[in-house]
Amino acid sequence: MSKKSKKKPQATTAVAAAVNAVAVEPDAPPEPQLRLADMQASARAHIDNKAWAEILGLGRVPLTAIHKDDRKSAEVWLLRAKILGLYPPGIRSPYELAREVREEYEGALKELAGRVEALHTLQLEFDLYLDTLGWSIDDCAQAFRRLSRACMELTNVDWLRKLRGRALMLLRAHEGRRGEEMSAADQETLAALPDLTLALSEAYAAAEQGEALDEEGRALVNVLRLDLDLLMADPWDYGRVGDALLRLPCPSESSLIALPKDESSGRAQLRLTPRAWAFMWMLEHTPGEGLADLLQRFPEPFACDACEGLRRVLCALSAAPADVDEHLSLAVRALMRFADADAHWFGEQLTMTLSEGVQEIYVGMSGLHMASVGDLLLRLYEHSPEDFARRAELESLYRIFTASTQYSPLEDEALGDEDMPGLAWLCEQSLSFQLAAAYVIQGAAGRMRLLLDAMRRATSAGVPMPQNYYSGDLSGEDLDEPEAWLVLDALEQLSAVREQMTEKTRRMWLEVVGDIFDALSKLGDKVRAQLLPLARDFSDDLLEKEHSFRLAYLEQVAGDPDDALHYYLINLDTAENLPDVSVKNAKLLWARSEDLGQVQQFVDKLQEEMPTSSRADVVQQLLTDAKARLATLNKRDQFERTAVSRWPSLTAPARKLLSVFASIKSYNGLAEVAEYAGMDLTWAGRHYDKLVELGMLLVTDKTFRINPHIAPLLERESQHAVIGRIVRSQGTSAVKQVFNSQREFTIYQVLVQLCPNHLVFPNCALQSVMSFDRMKELVSDDDFGYYLRAIVDIVVVSSTTYLPMLAIEVDSVWHDTERQQRNDNKKDRLFAAAGIPFMRLRPVGSPCENTIRAQVAEHVDELVRSLRADLPGYDQARGLLEDLSGVRT
Repeated sequence: MSKKSKKKPQATTAVAAAVNAVAVEPDAPPEPQLRLADMQASARAHIDNKAWAEILGLGRVPLTAIHKDDRKSAEVWLLRAKILGLYPPGIRSPYELAREVREEYEGALKELAGRVEALHTLQLEFDLYLDTLGWSIDDCAQAFRRLSRACMELTNVDWLRKLRGRALMLLRAHEGRRGEEMSAADQETLAALPDLTLALSEAYAAAEQGEALDEEGRALVNVLRLDLDLLMADPWDYGRVGDALLRLPCPSESSLIALPKDESSGRAQLRLTPRAWAFMWMLEHTPGEGLADLLQRFPEPFACDACEGLRRVLCALSAAPADVDEHLSLAVRALMRFADADAHWFGEQLTMTLSEGVQEIYVGMSGLHMASVGDLLLRLYEHSPEDFARRAELESLYRIFTASTQYSPLEDEALGDEDMPGLAWLCEQSLSFQLAAAYVIQGAAGRMRLLLDAMRRATSAGVPMPQNYYSGDLSGEDLDEPEAWLVLDALEQLSAVREQMTEKTRRMWLEVVGDIFDALSKLGDKVRAQLLPLARDFSDDLLEKEHSFRLAYLEQVAGDPDDALHYYLINLDTAENLPDVSVKNAKLLWARSEDLGQVQQFVDKLQEEMPTSSRADVVQQLLTDAKARLATLNKRDQFERTAVSRWPSLTAPARKLLSVFASIKSYNGLAEVAEYAGMDLTWAGRHYDKLVELGMLLVTDKTFRINPHIAPLLERESQHAVIGRIVRSQGTSAVKQVFNSQREFTIYQVLVQLCPNHLVFPNCALQSVMSFDRMKELVSDDDFGYYLRAIVDIVVVSSTTYLPMLAIEVDSVWHDTERQQRNDNKKDRLFAAAGIPFMRLRPVGSPCENTIRAQVAEHVDELVRSLRADLPGYDQARGLLEDLSGVRT
């Protein structure tokens, strides 16, 4: 048994058993048997052992389980035990409790308050109950009533502070200064309250008469009385109550200034003395013409930056022109030190001199009655002369100071951007002011520029950044290019001192680096081109804040595609959720690349990344996609390389058109290129299609280029010269006559004489007069094979169109063989399919030349009648044949 368990009195065994029984069978409680005294004794033992669960068990015992003689007394005791068990010592706040536990705890306090009218006699529970009351009008009224009675009956300075806080809240509601519309019930609640200021005055008097206050307590009550006088004073009475403040025991301002500065508040001076309080009061109520006289009453600097800043503004308004800037500069620095300290509690303490020295008197969360620093700054501006040299700066100081301390950026106000009058001068006086402006002015570009410049200034000067700064939303609006250049310039200057940043400056920079680069990267190519080197300079910062996507995007659109893939893979690895945009953009890297070597590097990089990636499946998908693109480019590359082999198949007009493409940089439609080439548009279109089909001209949606592999051939073509190469004989000979027989030669001579304006060729290969591709389509494989090796004896060709107009085969006895007749039939079918007029001539005996002419004419006449009108060169062919058929001996 533990020592703790030994401490439990044996007399509590019955109580514990009863509690357990009740807990096990709540619907069937045992007969009343518990006595309150036994439960209290058991509770004391549990408290000693810090057994809070057992205390809670006692507090949850039903009242019906207690002896009837003790039930009346037990009502309150059970609630107190439950409250202690639910919220035991060691728990810092009820909000650390589970929701259902906190609800039970607050319900118990509310029930206790309902049962005990003078709840303040139970001080612990009273304080806990007050803490559960919110700041609605009804809750404030309840707290005020209970605190009013408590302060009249007992002396407790903390209750006085709470009473004052609730009363001030109700007074603001009564005067309509809560900023919200009141319901009818709230109005009734306010109307039912007693005179709030009278109740406060009576509570202060009761505390003084009770003689239970120590020196600090008496000082507090005296301050609260004067604070109430300020609240109730008439406008004409401001001087009297101001003088009363000056009679409070006040330490020397200079001695306070000499004290060590609080580093946690950024070395700001925040000690509000009675003298400084009086200055704030008089500055609020002194007529405008008497403001300058305040400097005679308050010539000494204050130990409170807020008051000293206002005093320095007053000095600037009264100073000689040469001294204005010095005073106003000191005012800006003091006011911004105060703003930077985030002193939302300003006025909650008053620094006074007591018997034991200087002490801070805490007056409560509501603070002392005085105008806000921003309101007093506005008053000084409104009463400044129209010809005051820095009047515009004073107005801007008020606007920036107020907006920053209220966390309320300038939105729709006129002249609220970086061109605000006097803004540049004010920024030069104080980094804190520049940072405040960087939060509140209109325009993301202006805020970025001010922020970047402030960090550069602090780093270059080696001074610490101000204590507090909130950048706000830098990504809520788009920039335009003129704005972007100024931001880029500021970013470039910051880059030069990046390595000298203090840790605090660096933390501030890291909070905004992503938004700034994101906004700039949305602009055009010129901006992104200048942004990329800066992104590389700040790459470590961007990666630290998980902005690898931004680096990847900038490299993709303006830099190195290999680096872009590197950063996209980092983004895939580090992003919490799969970044679909990174996957799509990565695929675009190779989808839009025509560089085979580069795509190969992408494939190599992905293969290298596969084993270590946290998203290997996604990398595998990218690798598969990149390999498919690589295969496509490989095939295209091979096709382009083999274009040299297809070069001979290009016709002269096609080469001419290709030369035009090689000479121009752009064109607007094929008609323009056809005009440059001196070519009919229809023919230009056909040649263009052929050039693309054969891979001579490489065309994309937006560009065209000449296949580099045929560039030397095209260059040679454009030289318009004859390139000669002599092949030396080997000393052997295998020559023969062009004509296979004397009859062929005779007929050839006849046709040359009959066709003086045309070209007559002997022994022509069929491939030279028939289209290879068309014949392959039109005839059988067997006939096509014969076509590839056959010749015809004589062909008459147009000297203008170079189309064959007539073919003649000279037959002999050798054509009577079975094999030759099969070949003759094939040749007949080939000419019939090709559409070339074809005639077979077979001289019999030894006809003379005139006979041959006459016989040719007879056969040609028959050929004319069978000529097809749809044949290419029909008109010339018909004319030729008609001429020939008209020949007579």
